[in-house]
Amino acid sequence: MHDIELLYIEDILAIHEEAIKSFGGSLELYKDFCQKSGVSLTNNIPILIMKNILQSMKRRQCSGIS
Repeated sequence: MHDIELLYIEDILAIHEEAIKSFGGSLELYKDFCQKSGVSLTNNIPILIMKNILQSMKRRQCSGIS
């Protein structure tokens, strides 16, 4: 993963995290709102899975694995 891809994913997560905060921190309420309004949740990749992917990519980057 290139640094620019990591930054892109981090930006997406930050946007979703701020939106979740506006729903009182409820991921379920946010997901429900997105489904009803037709907003894509990052191409239907659940936010928690994206967080796990990002953490894994950061660990690999720190250990020098590409």
